[in-house]
Amino acid sequence: MPTKKKTHTKQLQRVLFSHHRHTGRHLPHEHTSYTLLVILLVYIGVILAVMSQGVAALNYGVNASVKGDPPIIPALILDPTNDTNFRYTPKKVSGTCPPQSYVKVYRNNVYSGSSLCSIDDTFELPIDLFAGPNHLQARVFNFTDDEGPQSSPVTVYYIPPDVPPVPGTPLPSPTSRTITGRPAVPAAEAEPFLASGEMKYQGHYIGQEINWEFEIIGGKAPYTADIDWGDGNNSKVTVPQAGKFTAPHTYKHSGGYKGSFLIKVKVTDRFGAVTYLQTFAIVNNQVSPTVVGQTSSNSSGQGRGTNFSRYLWIIWPAYTLLFLRVLSLWLAERHRQGRGLPRGPARPLHR
Repeated sequence: MPTKKKTHTKQLQRVLFSHHRHTGRHLPHEHTSYTLLVILLVYIGVILAVMSQGVAALNYGVNASVKGDPPIIPALILDPTNDTNFRYTPKKVSGTCPPQSYVKVYRNNVYSGSSLCSIDDTFELPIDLFAGPNHLQARVFNFTDDEGPQSSPVTVYYIPPDVPPVPGTPLPSPTSRTITGRPAVPAAEAEPFLASGEMKYQGHYIGQEINWEFEIIGGKAPYTADIDWGDGNNSKVTVPQAGKFTAPHTYKHSGGYKGSFLIKVKVTDRFGAVTYLQTFAIVNNQVSPTVVGQTSSNSSGQGRGTNFSRYLWIIWPAYTLLFLRVLSLWLAERHRQGRGLPRGPARPLHR
């Protein structure tokens, strides 16, 4: 006697496809039960879609961040102090900051550089100064770029070395600036020359090429950008005109505190004027997150999901062709019925 499983299989075949009573071969497509066949195909399609989504989740890393509470304590600029005059630039700016944060320093509301808050809750970075008054302000952010309260501004004055000081005044009124190899420029007409480029806290992996975007404002083109990446490597980039430019770099090992490297940018224009910018990069080893029900997977697409995805490239086209084939047979039968052609004599199912 046939087993229960074989009997069920034969019954399913009789429902989906009709067979010749003597030979057992499938009868023409007009005897096929398309309703049940389409239901079966849709069911298989749903299963494939669910499996494809699961593979996609395994093959790709998730770039997402959970917003944290912004800092509640502002960063404080302790050096330099208010109403201080300087005859040189860049000037080191340092102070205190809340833990687990980083600091951006602005001069006259222009981004001037950033620094990671160190383990002793302090920050330090050199910045350029404009000729004349500079209103310095430190802005603190957590590691998801939520900003905390801003520091009280500190005003300092930069008097270029070629401008003679005027006794009895906190800020001499400069008449001109002379830079080596550059003609004298009236101070009122001198355009600020600076390097900039807003940054966000973002981690990078060892061996991953990073394209850093910087910006040059003012000065006289062309420019030469000398970039110290903090890992013992330097890059020199020729920039033909003012504006944004990118510089690629790949770190081969992790950095110091929190995997950080200090990036120092020195830009020189055609006449020898120099401007500076300091920021930082976070570089760490690539970590493979654990996926429930699987071994592991990482953001580069390695793991069990990658192997199965190779079969999906074959399964999906085959499934699509099968679906289109069934659809074409059904349309052909409808066309025959529309023309009034007979479906053929009824034949009993093969038993």
